[in-house]
Parts: sequence; C-alpha cells; structure tokens
Amino acid sequence: MDLKLIKKEKTGYLYNYGDDKILKLFHEEVSEDEMQNEYKAVKLANKIEYLSPRAHEMITLGAQSGIVFEDVESLSLKQYFLKHISRVRFISKIFSGLHIKLHSLESDELINQVTYFEKELHKITVLSEEIKEVLIDYMKTLPRESRLCHGHFDLSQIMIDKTWQVTNFSYAYQGNPCSDVQKTHLLLLSPNRNKDITFIQRCLLATCSKWFNRMYLQYYLRQTSYSKKQVKAWKVIVAAIQLNEMIQCEKSWLLSIVFSEMKRLKL
Repeated sequence: MDLKLIKKEKTGYLYNYGDDKILKLFHEEVSEDEMQNEYKAVKLANKIEYLSPRAHEMITLGAQSGIVFEDVESLSLKQYFLKHISRVRFISKIFSGLHIKLHSLESDELINQVTYFEKELHKITVLSEEIKEVLIDYMKTLPRESRLCHGHFDLSQIMIDKTWQVTNFSYAYQGNPCSDVQKTHLLLLSPNRNKDITFIQRCLLATCSKWFNRMYLQYYLRQTSYSKKQVKAWKVIVAAIQLNEMIQCEKSWLLSIVFSEMKRLKL
C-alpha cells in the first residue's frame, strides 16, 4: 500500500492508510513506553464518543511501529477560527468544553506527571542545574491528580469533521488539569506564529489570541472547581518545559516568564 504523507507530529508522521484510516508511524527514537502511552491516552479519550478519532490498533510496518486511527481530518479549529473571527466567543466555548471533557477522564496507566515533568525539566539546556533542581522541588509541592492531560491542547489539535475532535496525544500524561490549562494558556499567547498561514492571518491570530485566551480561561474556570491561582501556580514549570521545544522566537519570552515567576514565588 502506498502511503501518502499528511503531516508531522512530535513523535512521528501521519499517512493516509486506506479510505477511512490514518496511520501514524513513530520515529525510531521513540521508545515502546512512549508509544504505548500515546495509544493508551487515545483509547482513554475514546471512552467519550466523538471526543477524539478512534484508535483501532497498534501495528508494525517494516522496522517501524505505528497506530491506526479513524480518519476525521478535514479542517482544524485554527483554520475555522481564521475564517470565522467574529465567532470567537462560540469557538472559545467549544474549545474549553472539549478540554473539560478530556479532564473528566482519570487514569493510572499513563505516564505520571511528576515523573514526566521531572524528566523534561532535566532536559532543559538553557537553565543551570541549580535552577532545574529548584523547579523540580517546587513542582513536587503542587497538588497531584490523575486526570487525562493532553499536554499540547491548542487550536491546531482540534479537527472538525461531523463533530469537533481532539487529536495528537504525543504529549499526554496523567496529572493535574491546571498544568494542562496553563500550557494551553501559554500556547495561545506564544509569539510563535505558524508559517503555514498568511501574514494577514498571523496578524489576525495575534490580535485575537489574547481575547480568545481570556474567554477560554473564563469558561473553563466557570465550569470546573479550579481557580485562576491554581492554574497560575504551574506557569513557571510549564514555561520552563516549553523551552525544550527549541523554538527560537519563544526563547527570550519563556525565559523572562521563568525568571519573573521564580521571583514572584520567591524560589
């Protein structure tokens, strides 16, 4: 079967796989534990009908392992948002509602947040070992939960088919939803504007992101038991871990967040 490349994700490539399926083939450096974690995260999300594309099975193709998914890719929420800027309030409600549904799911089979975050903090190359240890110690004082966290929940990860569905669980973990909300908050405000959209669209996205972000957070907190303070507690940790993405235009922005939050928290 000829495989047609669709797009690249953090841990692998997506290909068309027959008429109604997509195959994700993992990069060789991705461990078996990481593959299983992603598969388990999607299967957990599948417990809520139409929340995410159905994961059919894990397969081996040649020397590579992969996951076969139901094909629902048509239009991303980011593309929809750029075409319907005037519907920002409606879109932010849909967006926060999907995140709340994900966080309603619990697991004891995914990678634990403390283990995952500690590993990610150790990987940072632009912070000293002393600062990383301070951040790890602080992270371990924060409240722990076992909720499904997407890890990279933004507009580009939501696909519109017959319903709105969440994709790409490459960063998934079980943990405190406030950390996941804080990550989304950072992603929406990031100075990184994708090159797959026009200059005018990037300007529109930059202009509307703060407004959208504020409404997303308001809707999320209104429908859950969490507070803005609980979400902000994770800001220094999430910003530090995002440095591992090595996005040049984010580096100084993220470092300023890390150092200002450490000062605020007296770390």
